Amino acid sequence: MLSAPNADFVTAIRTALQSTGLLNAQVVVVDPDARTTLIGPRDAFVTSTAPTDMVEAGLLSGKMRTTISFIPDPADPPIVRGYAVRVLPGGDVSPLLSQLVFEVLGSPVDSVNVLTQLECSTNGMLAAVWSDS
Repeated sequence: MLSAPNADFVTAIRTALQSTGLLNAQVVVVDPDARTTLIGPRDAFVTSTAPTDMVEAGLLSGKMRTTISFIPDPADPPIVRGYAVRVLPGGDVSPLLSQLVFEVLGSPVDSVNVLTQLECSTNGMLAAVWSDS
């Protein structure tokens, strides 16, 4: 069985991802029921993994599957189905992303957790930009 990556290895991966611009957004993981931030803000990579079911008048009206990846911290709590991920304004991603709520569907586990990957879905309904207050 593989052991957890050491801090120097994780730091090297984080530096490489940031210097190449792959961590193109900042995200927070929130408990939507308590409206509290569980993780973040954290540099992340956001990518659509499946097309929307339907687009009408240039607006999303179907579900969009998305993978959100970030470097884990040992203090991160477990992320469970139903938590939400919000993309913070700014970064090198569409401003529309900061108005979407991404519901966590699952988090596949690798043998070496250099990146936390969250499989998420959004219904395309716009929400207010996330604020911790």
